[in-house]
Amino acid sequence: MERLLECRQEAREHKLFWLAGSINVVLGDLFYEMNQMDQAQEVVEETMQLGTVALPNDHAIASLILCAVHIRKNRLVEGRQLLEHTRQAIASKPFFGGEAILKWTEARLAVAEKRWRDAFSIFAALEPALFKLSVPWYRARILEEWAEAHFLRGKKEDLQRARAILLQTQKIYYDLGLPRYLEQLQKKISNI
Repeated sequence: MERLLECRQEAREHKLFWLAGSINVVLGDLFYEMNQMDQAQEVVEETMQLGTVALPNDHAIASLILCAVHIRKNRLVEGRQLLEHTRQAIASKPFFGGEAILKWTEARLAVAEKRWRDAFSIFAALEPALFKLSVPWYRARILEEWAEAHFLRGKKEDLQRARAILLQTQKIYYDLGLPRYLEQLQKKISNI
């Protein structure tokens, strides 16, 4: 994390604002993953404020991270509005992985709004797409959120489904060599 912050500072000093924006997207995703929502919001908003200086993909991804932050902070109206705006931007300028990140954000919103059928449908459609994109880290994160959605809904069959999804996630984390994630996941699995 510290090295990323140093790189961003160097990019700013050399007036490579597009690079600083790209680094902010990575930082925003990491802060989100660490549940540091204020920091995530700050760095992605900086990228969004760069306007056309930011790479178009980075601007769209920053917008989707900000949507996810709004959703996690239970600011669903703002999240939904930004999601709609970003959906239109991605439709007009598609990019590799953009549709998958958009769908992931839609699933997060559906979970927050307790629209279980929509959420599970989106997660189910995302899983094979992520496998094809060959992004195991994101696939594992999405699978884990899918399992958490089943926990939140809390029906008896949801617990069985959540366990099966978490076992898939466990294999991915194992293959990626992520012992901390494996340990956290094992706790979730044992609580089922």
